[in-house]
Amino acid sequence: MRIDQLIKTTWPTFSSEFVAPRSTQEVARLFETISALQGLRPTFVCVTCRADSRDENVELVGRIRRETGLEVMAHLVCNGATRDQIDDILNWLDQYEVGNVLALRGDIDDPALYRESVHDGLAHTSDLPQKRRLHWQVVSNGCE
Repeated sequence: MRIDQLIKTTWPTFSSEFVAPRSTQEVARLFETISALQGLRPTFVCVTCRADSRDENVELVGRIRRETGLEVMAHLVCNGATRDQIDDILNWLDQYEVGNVLALRGDIDDPALYRESVHDGLAHTSDLPQKRRLHWQVVSNGCE
């Protein structure tokens, strides 16, 4: 369910945001933490994303959704990605039944990657295809 709809129908509402784990030990710790929090019935959880680990982040978010049943918001860093890469990620999220996306430009660590994104028409998160913005709840962080 889209988070905007959950917030309208759930009271009180709270969420937890987790930093993307970098190792298998951190992934195990993340799932232990989520398990401990499930008794509090969070409205949703989200996991931050690093531009260098988009694919792993999508798999992790899908696993959280599948194994816990919690509503999940996927962070999606667009910097350094082409339209086709973003489209592939959104298709994976659809397969994992993740319907909430926080689209972020991301930090510009490598100006060449940023120029590649701009060249492909993704200078801002608002440049995501309109059909995707309507299908998912795509939220922008204001870096447009």
